[in-house]
Amino acid sequence: MGNKRNIFDDMELYSNDDEIAFSGHLSKNAVRINDSSDAILALRERTMNNSKKTPKSSLYFGELFRALMSKKSHFKTYLNPSFDGQKKADMYIPQYVSCIVKSNVSFNSCWSECVGSRMANLLGIDTVYNIIKQSYTPSEQLKIDNQDGSMDTTSEFWDDTSDYGYDDNLDYPDFDTVISVDYVPYGYTTESLNGLGVYFDPDTNLAEIFDNLDNVFKDFVKEHNCQNPIGDLAELKKQLAKQFLFRNLICEDLDFYSRNTGVLIGENGDFKLTPCFDMEMLFMGAKSLRYYYEMAISTVEFMQRSMPDVLAEFMSDMDRAMESGQLKNVIMNTVKCPNHTSRPVYDSVAKNYQRLSTVVSEYTASMENEK
Repeated sequence: MGNKRNIFDDMELYSNDDEIAFSGHLSKNAVRINDSSDAILALRERTMNNSKKTPKSSLYFGELFRALMSKKSHFKTYLNPSFDGQKKADMYIPQYVSCIVKSNVSFNSCWSECVGSRMANLLGIDTVYNIIKQSYTPSEQLKIDNQDGSMDTTSEFWDDTSDYGYDDNLDYPDFDTVISVDYVPYGYTTESLNGLGVYFDPDTNLAEIFDNLDNVFKDFVKEHNCQNPIGDLAELKKQLAKQFLFRNLICEDLDFYSRNTGVLIGENGDFKLTPCFDMEMLFMGAKSLRYYYEMAISTVEFMQRSMPDVLAEFMSDMDRAMESGQLKNVIMNTVKCPNHTSRPVYDSVAKNYQRLSTVVSEYTASMENEK
């Protein structure tokens, strides 16, 4: 029957405080989650040794551990150093996983957080790893639905065992909780771009964002004693440009603000862009046709002048993901949900892919004609 435990029973707060402050408009808590299966815990107790945990003995994060072990993942978490550059025999999967939990989230926002993180990973864009849950199990929902409040344990489809609390005979789960594995590695602190004085919103073009970065760069380098400032800034801009293309032009993220992206600052004087996070409004910012093309044209022109290799890499990854059907599969099948939730999103992403491809092709043709 699978796992009978409830993820909410396996959580413990990092603090005695009920609420830990984070940026954003939703309530968030820092927690540790006991991710080890009953079987591995029993084995360790029985043999009195620290039997090695595998993705199979992970209750909630097996997908993440398999991805990190593959060494092809763009999921970025505090756990990555235990996998990056390690031989398989030396990779360590912990019993507890540190996460940020966002509660009271709408169904569509939960869906966007989960699907968005997997889309970014597929497209080679660094991203947090998100899972989504409902704060009650299907059996609890049956109890809620019964007028007398009794538990209907006679139902043939009463089942708490699936990852998303889903059963073909039940209504689709009403997701309301996002669980995101902590992305800040040991030895790093994080600061939003907004907190560093770099301000942008979904209507800011990429060239202006880079200008804002350059304006605060000198003081930032001095304050944090950066050891390779030019190289680190170039890599940060490359990753930010990819996030811009993905979030603003492919997914039309309504919440792509500087407060929702940031910098990881290392104690040894290095820095890098944070992975994609806070994607609950990823597909909610539909632009008018004219405005979309204005932003796409300005972005393509800027990137072809300043970083043509980054644009080419992103478009190549998009081409491959679309033509192989992998992107469609991620959108349609990552979360079991009604077709009216996933299908319009795929249609919108496919449309924006075609729009952006057209702009890139037309710009390339115009450059060739000028030679």
